[in-house]
Amino acid sequence: MIRRFFVFALSICIPSISYSEEQALKIDIGAYLWQSQYSGTFTIIDYEVAPGDSLTILQPTDVEDDLNMEEETQHSFYLTIEHNKAMLPNIRFAHTSMQAQSISILSKDILFNGYPFSINDQVESEVDLSHTDLSLYYPLISNRVSLDLGLTLRQFDGFAQMRQSNNTAAGTSRIEINEIVPLAYGNFMLELPINGLNLDASLHFINYDGNEVIDFTTAVNYQTKSGFGSSFGYRSISTDLEDLQNQAVDLRADGPYIALTYQF
Repeated sequence: MIRRFFVFALSICIPSISYSEEQALKIDIGAYLWQSQYSGTFTIIDYEVAPGDSLTILQPTDVEDDLNMEEETQHSFYLTIEHNKAMLPNIRFAHTSMQAQSISILSKDILFNGYPFSINDQVESEVDLSHTDLSLYYPLISNRVSLDLGLTLRQFDGFAQMRQSNNTAAGTSRIEINEIVPLAYGNFMLELPINGLNLDASLHFINYDGNEVIDFTTAVNYQTKSGFGSSFGYRSISTDLEDLQNQAVDLRADGPYIALTYQF
């Protein structure tokens, strides 16, 4: 399935229009703070219940209701390089920090990565879905309305872990989330009548073999003649990864963000 995806992604990356000779190298950099709210579940898979086990351990563990995860302030930065070489793709590099921590008193028995936690245990939980993106894309439309399409490779470098904090002898149960995921990439921008003001929306997406990643961003952007700018937007990331050490991770983080940008 991934091989077919790469063939499709490369086919849409063939440019359908040519660049004008007047266009020069353009570099954009930006960084933003993102107020995100986590939701979703961890679910144990391929586990045989032993005699005496509570059946509730097979139920999904909810990160809000069971683990008490709340809003967190994340940060992200990006760099884009666009040029006038028609056969070469533009490049976008981005990194997003996605971390959440919580302390909760369990209201049910749960099983995390094969390790049992009991009702009334005090548990420290941590989730890290930080990732780095490398995007290659072409402009299909480039005027007051712009449309870019391409391919992104996303490297997850994170983990999910739980620890029984009211038992110093208890260990830590941890799942490594180290995956490289290919994503279709698209970005749409509309310039508004006010100079320097525009609206844009971007999407990263893939669905294969029970895994799904949807990353959607929309924003209002303003850029001054000096190159400095700002953005006010909303980002939503849904990550559904199956069979991570016999554990399925289905998490979503969404919320508003504010960014500072500069264009060379």
